[in-house]
Amino acid sequence: MTLSPLFWMTNALNVLDALLTAVLIEMGLAGEANPVVASIGWHGKFALVLAASLVLDRLRPRALVIPCVALSAVVCYSAVGLFVLI
Repeated sequence: MTLSPLFWMTNALNVLDALLTAVLIEMGLAGEANPVVASIGWHGKFALVLAASLVLDRLRPRALVIPCVALSAVVCYSAVGLFVLI
């Protein structure tokens, strides 16, 4: 079973998003705005994204472009916010 590069990119961006958000929260510069993550926690978010991306990778691998683009935008937003606020 070979996983597509988009699967790996989606999950890597998800982890990067979590790390940047955790840093911003720890510094007191941000709060968790996602109610799903606020209720299920980071481990739940990792499991949910992993499961959803695995299903998409099996059924429609090209559809993973959408979460990759969305997570890229979120990571860029968080990174710019982190570097501007420091």
